[in-house]
Amino acid sequence: MKYGQIIFALPIIAFVFVDGANAAAKSKDVIYGLDSETPVYTATGKQAAAPASKSNDVIYGLDSRTQRYTAVGAGREKFDSKFYIGARFDFNLASFQNEYSDASGTRDKLTDSFSFVQQLGFDIAAGYQFAPRWRAELNYVNTGKYSDKDTGGTFDLSSQFFMLNGLYTINIWTTTSIYTGFGVGIGMLTTKFADIYFAPDAELSKTSMGFAGQAMIGIEEKIAEQLYLGLTYKLSYMTGHKQEIAIDPLMNGGVVDTFISETSGILNNTFGVGLRLEF
Repeated sequence: MKYGQIIFALPIIAFVFVDGANAAAKSKDVIYGLDSETPVYTATGKQAAAPASKSNDVIYGLDSRTQRYTAVGAGREKFDSKFYIGARFDFNLASFQNEYSDASGTRDKLTDSFSFVQQLGFDIAAGYQFAPRWRAELNYVNTGKYSDKDTGGTFDLSSQFFMLNGLYTINIWTTTSIYTGFGVGIGMLTTKFADIYFAPDAELSKTSMGFAGQAMIGIEEKIAEQLYLGLTYKLSYMTGHKQEIAIDPLMNGGVVDTFISETSGILNNTFGVGLRLEF
């Protein structure tokens, strides 16, 4: 072949080479998968979303604009469902009302309002994270005890919750996430009175069960492998109850009567700090 023919053929060869390269960059980007056994990037097909040799291999595609490999498809993340347990120390502010009367109606009704009374309590949870952002848990809450003492006697109130919660989590930084959730379940309310005017054999305490619900929001920081430190705010509600106590006739002019207390529903504002461990 003469030199002139070679020189004439070079532009044609160059055109074919450049055109083929551009076609690969535009519409025929090759997808590469990271082989977990070698590990070496290996071609897995043209514009293919198929995984590499194992299900947890990361799939990479060649970006035709930047000419860089970037993770593509759902294969870039692997989620493992997990169980967890948690415990929190709670500072609770409770609001409710007591309405007092007697069965004979000889006394006027009196109302005693309690706003943001302070209680120290705790709660524990056991749950299961079944999706990257979703988890469900069983939650026991003890709000602690509140006592109101005056010249007439003593009133004690305590409450417990048995809840089923659903929570949604959003990652905002590498090790930090926020979450929100709702729960429904059973509330257990206990009220107790102590007064010299009550009959010696009267039942002074009552415990009842009713509906309970709560909403929550919180933030968590990963402080160690599978261990999280969290802050939580919860707004919860539980139904109240009615309590009747026999009055001592000797302290009531010989008249047999019954003291009646109606405790309204209880609204709790709870601030908690605690730990959660995954396994």
